[in-house]
Amino acid sequence: MQANAPDVLLYYQQHVNKVVLKSTVVIVEKSRRIGITWGIAALATLTAAAAKVANGQNVYYIGYEKEMTREFIDTCAMWAKAWDHAVSEIQEEEVLDKDTNGNAQKIQAFRITFASGFSILALSSSPRNLRGRQGLVIIDEAAFHDDLAELMKAALALLMWGGRVVVVSTHNGENNPFNGLVNDCRSGRKPYALIRITLEDAVEQGLYKRICLVKGIEWTQEGENRWVENLYDEYGDDANEELKVIPKSGSGRWLNRMLVEGNAKIRPIKRWQPPEGMADWDEGRAARETKDWIESYLTPTLRVLNREHRHAVGVDVGRVSDLTIIWVEERTRVLKTDARMVIELSKAPFSVQRQIIKHIANHLPQFSGLGIDGRGLGMQIAEELTTAYGQTLVHTVQATREWYRNHMPPVKADLEDRTTVLPRDVSIIDDFLSIVLVDNIPTIPKTKTKDANSGGTRHGDAVVSKALCRYAWAQELPTTDMGQAKPVNTAQGWGDDKAWDDDEERDWVTL
Repeated sequence: MQANAPDVLLYYQQHVNKVVLKSTVVIVEKSRRIGITWGIAALATLTAAAAKVANGQNVYYIGYEKEMTREFIDTCAMWAKAWDHAVSEIQEEEVLDKDTNGNAQKIQAFRITFASGFSILALSSSPRNLRGRQGLVIIDEAAFHDDLAELMKAALALLMWGGRVVVVSTHNGENNPFNGLVNDCRSGRKPYALIRITLEDAVEQGLYKRICLVKGIEWTQEGENRWVENLYDEYGDDANEELKVIPKSGSGRWLNRMLVEGNAKIRPIKRWQPPEGMADWDEGRAARETKDWIESYLTPTLRVLNREHRHAVGVDVGRVSDLTIIWVEERTRVLKTDARMVIELSKAPFSVQRQIIKHIANHLPQFSGLGIDGRGLGMQIAEELTTAYGQTLVHTVQATREWYRNHMPPVKADLEDRTTVLPRDVSIIDDFLSIVLVDNIPTIPKTKTKDANSGGTRHGDAVVSKALCRYAWAQELPTTDMGQAKPVNTAQGWGDDKAWDDDEERDWVTL
């Protein structure tokens, strides 16, 4: 190899292969024309060419058409020749399969057999006869297979024999089963590794430079920009789906009313708009006013929280136009999260917000984490809370579109699985119903909604605080020397008040 020669595989191609080697199931949502299948063919060749003692095994490639399978085999043969791996033979053959009615049928396949005794078998259909085999299964362009669910069932059967499964595809619409699989990964329903690679990612990591190297032309930034622009022109209206990895959908409501209301129960909502001009009061007077409100409206609820359960908090900070919402959840013995109290503050000075949040954190029986949006208005409060409780309990996030893409799906999954409880409150329910899908990302609309309680406006604030609380639950707690989770037991000396039972609904009054 020449000195200073680039790696054969680009970074994102290497990354996919590395994840495959250490994972059981990997899902890759990708842009077109970035060479993912080419890179996976390299891994397939190394896997089949290796001896059994070196973790070699058979590879099964499944495309949705004959030309894909032929091309994959040709690519693997190229890799085998480049690495001087001994190949016994390359042949075209027919294998038996069954159609959807259970009738026998012949499937055309291509096979490379290596001196190791292992082979790469490329099939041009969706066979269900993978069961009982052992090896690495590659499902290419999964969104375009006729029955992805059945194909996945057959592929996953190999896992018990030490196999691995890689599912690779561009998108083919929001309602496609492949996108459902991706969303299941993001929501945590499926414990699979998920990789997302857009055209921009690939170009940033050297795709166009590699094209220039292969073609023997000089790379320039202008040339790269023009190449990318031409690709977008070529795909036109399909560019978002084909290149930006955004399944086609159009905008639509993210949650339906039946789903939201089906998870709602009577829970305490504490709403407060401090006296006008409070921001100009001296610090002592403002603190005393806030303490009086806390003792009147928060303490009675905090006193009856179950001391044997863990609690987490989500905080979305507002000031003038947007509400500050503090979402307090309890994780019950059945691993269900329950909104034990939601506080909504309107036009509250930052010192008031900080005092209320700290009081809640200091009086939770088992304080297990707090999620807060650290952008803009939330930055100062997030820093002060981190100083007070440490980074192991305070989790500051930047609630960008990418954060919403990754951390809103678990909220929906909890609702669908009925493993969470929301307050039965018209304004909060409206917040959840206001979220729309934009480019397949749950998004807070720019237009605000009317608050059914106050007559003012809302901006999906409750959903954000709920998602931040859900994020806090997902983070690791500090542990004891015995490796056990260690929530902070902050509420001491409350007396003998009766704890709130798991399924009990009290006649709370919404204030």
